[in-house]
Amino acid sequence: MPYSSKESLDWVNKRWKEDAPCEACGKSDWGVSEGIALKVIATGNDVLSYAERTLPVVPVICKYCGNIRFLHEAIIGAGEVES
Repeated sequence: MPYSSKESLDWVNKRWKEDAPCEACGKSDWGVSEGIALKVIATGNDVLSYAERTLPVVPVICKYCGNIRFLHEAIIGAGEVES
């Protein structure tokens, strides 16, 4: 089940270091999008092909430069925030 932006943002705010800077621009202003599934690309014999698998991720986007970090949904734990 995809995670809501609010659940994902709660998880990020709980776990990330305060003012975690973007590695691209150095700013610390992040937004969180709804969960998505990335298609896995397999390589073999120097040929790219799409595998049947997908990787469920939550995009965390720098609001200043657009740099994107992907967090694995299974590790986030369905948006649950533990103490």
